[in-house]
Amino acid sequence: MNNTMEKITDFAMKLARPLAKFGEIKGIRAVTMGLMSAMPLTIIGSIFMLLNVFSVPGQMGIKGFALFPFLSGFADKFLIVYQVTLNFLGFWAALTIAQAYASLNNFDTKTAGLVGILSFFLLATNGPEQNAITTTIFGAKGLFISMLGSVLLVKLYIYLDRKNIKFKMPSSVPPYIGESFGALVPMLVIALVCFGLRQILNIDLVGLINSVLDPITVGAENSLIYGLSGATGNLLWFCGLHGASLMSPITRPLTTLFLTENVAAKAAGELILPHIWCGYALGAANFAGSFYVLTFLLLRSKAEHLRAIGKASAVPILFNIQEPLVFGVPLVFNGYLLFPWILSNFINGQIAWYLQHFNIIGRSFADVSWACPSFLALPLSTGDIKSLILIPIAFVVALVIWTPFFKAYEKSEIEKMRIENQSTE
Repeated sequence: MNNTMEKITDFAMKLARPLAKFGEIKGIRAVTMGLMSAMPLTIIGSIFMLLNVFSVPGQMGIKGFALFPFLSGFADKFLIVYQVTLNFLGFWAALTIAQAYASLNNFDTKTAGLVGILSFFLLATNGPEQNAITTTIFGAKGLFISMLGSVLLVKLYIYLDRKNIKFKMPSSVPPYIGESFGALVPMLVIALVCFGLRQILNIDLVGLINSVLDPITVGAENSLIYGLSGATGNLLWFCGLHGASLMSPITRPLTTLFLTENVAAKAAGELILPHIWCGYALGAANFAGSFYVLTFLLLRSKAEHLRAIGKASAVPILFNIQEPLVFGVPLVFNGYLLFPWILSNFINGQIAWYLQHFNIIGRSFADVSWACPSFLALPLSTGDIKSLILIPIAFVVALVIWTPFFKAYEKSEIEKMRIENQSTE
């Protein structure tokens, strides 16, 4: 048993090391931090998209029925907020990622934000046409150019600034004026680089990046990867590592892209959305299929200390706070419970995938807070009340898998308590 545990731990640690190193790259951290900073806008955009869906007859999947008919007169106006939040995510990400990268390098975030926005406009757009700039690339299409441009060009700006390639004003000049003039030369270099790439060399970076990444994004979105991502996160948690944080640098850029494309499709009136791996279904399957079941088993345990953990964890787990279970049971380095934790997560991930793949339940188009309970998050993110069937299905599947392993763990804990009680008598 100990030998098997050591092998599993060694494997997980080998997996975690490159993930941790990848996540610590400043550019990758900046992308993750920047997208997290933009999350309030994605949630606000999602709320107004939901208001549109709830106020338009037929959008909830029932012909001629609107959930909030009294809001029907505002349905089109709700889309305005969506348009300037979620549908402008590429633009907002250019700002927040640039600021995040500057912060990681102890550099002025305001200036970096200007560099991010300037580079986005110069690289992603071709300038005004008939006194208007097309906004099609402000959403999902422009997201990767935001990531790349904000990191690389802010990096260039910081290099020029620290090499003192800038105007130096006399000490008598007020600091805010000196800083503004000092930014002129590095900012000009950034503009010239962007202008040269987009206008002189005529390189369509948005099209080029998306053509390179399309096969990757398409290949990444399949049921196997979907299930393995959750199972891998749990394996990392098993070793006491924050699985979500380690996986986020890889998964968040993809899921954010998929979400923006889904919400754009929903706004265009498409009935079947293009992406599955962008919403709450995998998280709901994991919580209903692991943590809800474990809490249920703990509350019914014959071991008093396990029941106490179940009672203490019941409320936090409703709001997706898993640490009381992970470190309280504990699940960390718990050989009895590793197998059901990994297996139930993977199987329920497959169930969640295929329920969406065959359009039995809706696909996500709205972003919800990670702390939103599953029974609220699923219908809110999909606009489909049928999505709630995932919770009992995942619960029953996981209960079958978890019960024999939990009983074995419970028996070992009761035996430990019996031996401890005997030694104190």
